[in-house]
Amino acid sequence: MKGPTPTAYAHGAAMMVRREALDKAGLMAENYFLYYEELDWCERIKRAGYEVNVFLKPLIYHKESVSVGKKTALKEYFMNRNRILFIRRNTSTATFVVFMFYFLVFVTPRNLITYVKEGNYDFILILLRAIA
Repeated sequence: MKGPTPTAYAHGAAMMVRREALDKAGLMAENYFLYYEELDWCERIKRAGYEVNVFLKPLIYHKESVSVGKKTALKEYFMNRNRILFIRRNTSTATFVVFMFYFLVFVTPRNLITYVKEGNYDFILILLRAIA
């Protein structure tokens, strides 16, 4: 079996964590609820002095979006909200400002146009609530 390969983060659906890393980094942050929680946790684990690795040989099936759906208000809210939360928690103030500029000037208008084109008008308020 291929040994561990360093990676930026591990997918939460198939994650194994050493007890000592868990004790040092703490549990996943509860305020994420859906999306980005494992990415945030991997950042905390790395800051605690551990390396995140992936084993490429095992095959794991994960039915993504089964619990929330592919294109739902719940998914849209938490994807956008938690993206902002992750950047705010894990980067410098300067990086967060640049991210927010990009998000507000490019991503938000693109998403709004897509919502209108697809007739997902209720997603407009969901996005604005996620940003707030």
